[in-house]
Amino acid sequence: GGAYNGRIRVPVADLDKEERQLVRVLRHELVHAFVQEAGGRGVVGWLNEGIAELLEEPAGAPRAAAIAEARERAQFDQIPFRSLEELGGTLASLGSVEEIRGAYVQSLAFVGWLEHWYGERVLFEMVSGCRGGESVQETFYARTRVLLEKALEDLAQDLRR
Repeated sequence: GGAYNGRIRVPVADLDKEERQLVRVLRHELVHAFVQEAGGRGVVGWLNEGIAELLEEPAGAPRAAAIAEARERAQFDQIPFRSLEELGGTLASLGSVEEIRGAYVQSLAFVGWLEHWYGERVLFEMVSGCRGGESVQETFYARTRVLLEKALEDLAQDLRR
């Protein structure tokens, strides 16, 4: 529904009908603005979109429901489970609509999983590390002593259980 390219852009046809959706889209795009301010343009796609997807809904039950939905939709036998490298750029360039949606679902699932196991602070440190020239992998490892690729493998195993 929206886009962020230095300005938040959201189409609105009927505010009365679209208010709930508009709030969700505005939250998502505002998160992109905050991520860019905190981390610069070097924040990888999966982290940027995963945080934006996670924070579309307020904390608590709706956010937990969003992560649960990502788990349910993670049919990675049909949609490829992508590597961090594949998810590093713009997710919208990954192919079909279904493949793009799968990348968003995987990004949300991974960010939600990282938040659950390592805390939300590590997400913010990974973003701010980008501003300082560190990769998200370097920042994550420095804070957790776990390889980010290993964490992604752990998520994949967890989702398939």
